[in-house]
Amino acid sequence: QRLKVGGYFALWFLLSVGYSITNKRVTNALPCPWSVATATVVVGSLFVNLLWLTGLRRRPRLSAATYRALIPIGTFHAIGHIAGTVGTAAGSVSFAQVVKAAGPVYACVLSAAAVSLRVWLSLAPIIAGVGLATLKELSFAWAALLGAVASDLALALRNVLSKQSMGALSTSDGDKLAPADMFGLLTCISAAVSVPAALLVEGRALPALWASAAAGYPAGSLGLAGQVAATGLYFYGYSEVAMKALNNVHPVTHAIGNTMRRVLPAREARVVIMLVCMVAFRTPMTPLGACGSALAIGGSYLYATVKQ
Repeated sequence: QRLKVGGYFALWFLLSVGYSITNKRVTNALPCPWSVATATVVVGSLFVNLLWLTGLRRRPRLSAATYRALIPIGTFHAIGHIAGTVGTAAGSVSFAQVVKAAGPVYACVLSAAAVSLRVWLSLAPIIAGVGLATLKELSFAWAALLGAVASDLALALRNVLSKQSMGALSTSDGDKLAPADMFGLLTCISAAVSVPAALLVEGRALPALWASAAAGYPAGSLGLAGQVAATGLYFYGYSEVAMKALNNVHPVTHAIGNTMRRVLPAREARVVIMLVCMVAFRTPMTPLGACGSALAIGGSYLYATVKQ
């Protein structure tokens, strides 16, 4: 059991770092974050459909009512992913991860359940840390800030709706809808929502920007397409492995895992991502910004502990 859970965590963090690095490299080369985010979920939806078609995973049979219940959740998933990609493309990965540490604030505000005073007080260090890191961020950009905030809000809404629907949704056979299957379906819905949005925003500019990016990319269009596909597989892979990891651990370990990711709603190993990407992309950080980041990360652990 320990070996299995340890393997889940290691693979989760490894895939998370792989996604963040490849995603940032692609958006640096191809300044079309809406299209890159859409391609990511399209690759994920193709991957999960391949698993269903080959029989490696049993395809869930759902009623029309269940699909209707999943549509708003998948829409918020699409909005959160696109906004997060836009934010990361506009600024540094580390800055986006620090701002996303405020996710628990949105989760508490949007949650229908009563939140205790201790939980509210535990949010104070997160808010202070994010504010301090934002104030002294050397690579500050409004698009990065707004993208990260919009992503947090949309993903918090996705998680609130998911939690409300998880126990109520079932397949046509009467079985509970498994988390992995639910995420696969949400990925497919997200792709369906994202494609027309990306075409509307970047459709006209994409061919010229793709040709320009491919011209300066190793192996040309094939190499760029390969990186986009890798980004999508990383994203889908780490999201599903994270579910399996967190479904097999004690609440205290769950809190520690959330500290490594820094927020409950997002499915990323955020501390690992922030440190690795700062080295990979040589992102500068002031001492005050580092203190703010540490305060936000510590606040996330305090929040997770008090919540549990």
